[in-house]
Amino acid sequence: MHCAGLGVEHAAGPGAAALESRDDWKACETGANPDTAHYRLALDTPERRQASAVLPGRILASREFFTALEAGLPDLAQLPTLIVWGDADIAFRPQERERLEATFPERKTVIVEGAGTYMESDAPEEFVAAIRGWHTT
Repeated sequence: MHCAGLGVEHAAGPGAAALESRDDWKACETGANPDTAHYRLALDTPERRQASAVLPGRILASREFFTALEAGLPDLAQLPTLIVWGDADIAFRPQERERLEATFPERKTVIVEGAGTYMESDAPEEFVAAIRGWHTT
C-alpha cells in the first residue's frame, strides 16, 4: 500500500494504483499509513499547514522574480550542475527537465525511477547517492 502526499486528494497520483481496498484509502485519510505518518505529524494543525496553503499563490504572485531569475540563467550555464529528477513527478514534466539540461551543458542528470516531487522522501538512498556521486566527480 502507498498513498502519496498529505491526503486522499493526492492519492490519485502515481501511487494510487497500489491502493487496493477501502481500508487502504482509510489509512491514507487518517494518517495510519506509515508512508505518510511523518508528513501528518509535522502538519497536524491548520496553523502548521498554513505554508502549504499559501505557497501556490505566492509562487504565482512571484512571476516577476522568476522571470528575472530565468533571465540570469545564461550567466550560470557554465557552472557544474546536478539535476536529480524523479520520473514519477506529477508536478514537473520531462520537458522541464529537458529545458534545464539544455540550459546547463556542464551537468549530470540522475533520474530516480518511481520518485515523485519529494524524491528525498520517496527515494532517500538514491537521492543521497546522486549527490555523493556527483560531489566526488
